[in-house]
Amino acid sequence: MRPYVDRAQNVPKFAPRLASPHSRMGIGIGQAVLRMATAPGFKAVLGKFLSPKADAIDLPDYGNAAA
Repeated sequence: MRPYVDRAQNVPKFAPRLASPHSRMGIGIGQAVLRMATAPGFKAVLGKFLSPKADAIDLPDYGNAAA
């Protein structure tokens, strides 16, 4: 699972700066983006573009291992 997790956690260098704005305008823009990102249609579109495909994972074959 490590390669999949590494791809999913790949954060651009500017993301932490965007997550903690230092101005009134920056806070307002951040709030507007979050409101838009939680809209039902937009949320589905973002999910498709921002998360790696789950079927792209090559899992090892463990046979009939009982849990």
